Amino acid sequence: MSPDAADAWSSAASMLEVSVAAPRLWYSNQRVMVNAVPEISVDGRIAARGWGRWQLPVPPGPHRIDVCILWAGHVKYPCSLDVVVEPGRQLPVWYRLRSMRSPLLTTTPVRDSSGCAFRLVVMLLGLVALMLFALLIFAALHP
Repeated sequence: MSPDAADAWSSAASMLEVSVAAPRLWYSNQRVMVNAVPEISVDGRIAARGWGRWQLPVPPGPHRIDVCILWAGHVKYPCSLDVVVEPGRQLPVWYRLRSMRSPLLTTTPVRDSSGCAFRLVVMLLGLVALMLFALLIFAALHP
């Protein structure tokens, strides 16, 4: 490649910023997560493996992003997304595995709400128990 062509390509080079977040589980099972390895492919070629944020240089234009989890030799939770990257731009992409259920691959930020309903139920039950305890103490002090 000539220096002029290399300079032209580098000035128009684009970037995919792929963020692969481990699910936040309400229980801690690190042995499960150690065996799970995300794999990111761009246009059918493996571009990265592992949890975290990856900066992947790509030429401008349309691309297909595939993310899956390799787990004990099996492909789990695959997800695909077709994107168009503009020249010289960086396109953020988020992959979320929500509570080990359904994967989500998107270009808009996603708030991980896994375990939110469980936490809410536990907090409400704790509040009810505290109110009953206070009521019992009040009833015992004022017969």
